[in-house]
Amino acid sequence: ATCADDGKYGQVRQRLAQDVGKHVQTLLDLFKYLSGEKSGRLACQMHVVDAGELLKLLIAADLPVQLLSQLPHFEFETRKDIMNLCCTLLWSGWPHQVDNHVTEYLRSHPQVYNVLVEGFANEEVALHYGEVLRSCARHRHLVNALLESGLVFELVKYARSPSLEIASDAFHSLRKFLLGHKDVSASWIANNSDKFFKAYNELLRSGEYVAQRQAENLLADVLLDMRFCRSMTIYVNDEHNLQIHMNLLKDASKVIMVQAFHVFKLFVANPQKSHKVHRILYNNRDKLIALLQTLCPTKSTKQAFAVDQLSVIGTLRDLQSPALAPCKCPSVDVCGSSSESWIESGTRGGACSEF
Repeated sequence: ATCADDGKYGQVRQRLAQDVGKHVQTLLDLFKYLSGEKSGRLACQMHVVDAGELLKLLIAADLPVQLLSQLPHFEFETRKDIMNLCCTLLWSGWPHQVDNHVTEYLRSHPQVYNVLVEGFANEEVALHYGEVLRSCARHRHLVNALLESGLVFELVKYARSPSLEIASDAFHSLRKFLLGHKDVSASWIANNSDKFFKAYNELLRSGEYVAQRQAENLLADVLLDMRFCRSMTIYVNDEHNLQIHMNLLKDASKVIMVQAFHVFKLFVANPQKSHKVHRILYNNRDKLIALLQTLCPTKSTKQAFAVDQLSVIGTLRDLQSPALAPCKCPSVDVCGSSSESWIESGTRGGACSEF
């Protein structure tokens, strides 16, 4: 009897899923029509009111988030339609009143970001959730809401997933949220720099080629942008951050070495270095110069790279001895294997230990 009941329940569930799929497809077609995708710009203007009214009904029923939360239970085609429906609702071309309905609904929703970000834990639906999440990143208020929720740290965690597809998709989403509305993300990073950079640096320390390459590339894009000036100043005055990039300058991958250089040069160029950063650079400058002279960029960036390379080497050569300090950070061998740290630990418990 139990097996029979389970069979009936499975059949009912399958029929319900099929019905939901049909209704979602109808809604998707309707919104595409109202957006003008299937009917032209004139029809789009004529049906703004219709789209707004339909949207109010969907939001009143909390239908978009409810569908997203049940995504793993649907067949592939229905999952894809739900994803496309949500992305259509987040289309940046909607008239202002329609766009406001969507962003306000999602901005204040207590579950939507958990549903989308934690969706990366399920390999079957991770890419669907990632697509919707990146559609959210088009809207500054939704970027701010996700950053303030703290779930960006979960994105950083998923960017190290053993699954290359999930890791790449999570990192792609992280990139969109940090660079899509830079005034929003720059303020948030500056106000949460300690926690954010501590989590982000784990990507750089991971030893995983794809994670390190993507992380270095994004970090350079962030720190070299003037809108992130406060965050850049904080980052390059931390000696632990310097250690990470000095080690990456010796990476087995030439690509990562070159990418590490683009962040490392900011530590060197900083006119107001912290005492510890200044001392580490000074004590290791000869070995740093020798290593930097071996770096070879790709042909497409060779000329610009050479200018930066000469500038950094010149600045290191001209570096003056820092003022005497209680702690002495020793000059160390930087030409060993890439698995060794540039910076040896200082006296246990001292201010410069465990770089």
